Amino acid sequence: DLDPIFVPHVLNELVHSPTQFVHTSGIWLFGDNQAITEASEPAAPEIVAWRIPIDQQVINSNVNTAIVAPAVVYGGQGGVTQLLAGDGSAPVPLVGDGRQHWTLVHVDDLAELYVRVLEKGAAVGYVIGASGENPTVREIAVSAGTYAPLIEENPDASRARLGAPFADALLQDQAATGEYAREAYDWAPSHGGWLTTDRA
Repeated sequence: DLDPIFVPHVLNELVHSPTQFVHTSGIWLFGDNQAITEASEPAAPEIVAWRIPIDQQVINSNVNTAIVAPAVVYGGQGGVTQLLAGDGSAPVPLVGDGRQHWTLVHVDDLAELYVRVLEKGAAVGYVIGASGENPTVREIAVSAGTYAPLIEENPDASRARLGAPFADALLQDQAATGEYAREAYDWAPSHGGWLTTDRA
């Protein structure tokens, strides 16, 4: 990742500029937490721990900044929810037992949030980009619609299959409402819910 080089360079260039700098972090940074807000302390798993000092640089800078921390993004192609989609030809392994929650946001709603943050100005810290929908991993897999059998894994099996750093992030139990983004930026996610709408 180029952030450790890119971010300090940009901050240095913008010290005497009114230009808004919107940095991207991520929801995994906040660890196991069923009530993630902008005031939550980071408790990052290994795979994203490197983000903490970079985010702190942004927060402590003398630049007009905001840090958007997206929830798990879905919509379009790719994304971690695709791990649970399968193709209908074989059983789909869950990550762990599937009881943990992932907090979600549609890619188009997230793009709208970035626009609003850029237009309105600095947040002085994090802006949680979450739609408020927090299904379990099992619910995500069931609603993906392949109708393939789902297989629970113990955490060590998920770590062996996906790699421990990635699996540990996916095993986190997380939920967020995105309330601050709605109130501060008049953001209104419009893509309905993962469990009830087309996710394309």
